[in-house]
Amino acid sequence: MKQTTKAMFNRFKKEFNRLIPILGINGYKFYFEHRDLPGSFAEVHINQAGHAVTVVYGLNIEEGDYPGVTPEENAKHEAIHVLISRLGYLGEGRYIGSSEIDDEQERLVRILEKII
Repeated sequence: MKQTTKAMFNRFKKEFNRLIPILGINGYKFYFEHRDLPGSFAEVHINQAGHAVTVVYGLNIEEGDYPGVTPEENAKHEAIHVLISRLGYLGEGRYIGSSEIDDEQERLVRILEKII
């Protein structure tokens, strides 16, 4: 097991913050934690109703898991989860108009057009 450093966490956080305006996910309040996260490099906990996201970077990395993955790559992966999370949230809603899902899909397409 390899322990991540404060410097790695700061790189992760810096890259995630850089991606917020690029991915258009700036409607959330972001909180960052560097703590033990068994079985994962990083993860996000999203409160759609409260527009809050807790971004967690793991303290430990299993040696054989994804060799060479950088904190920046982890940040990009987690930021993309935030980008697409609203679509899942809408899909799980009990009372939702089909136009809301269409609008969210179109929003995602426009963002991806700019960055791909």
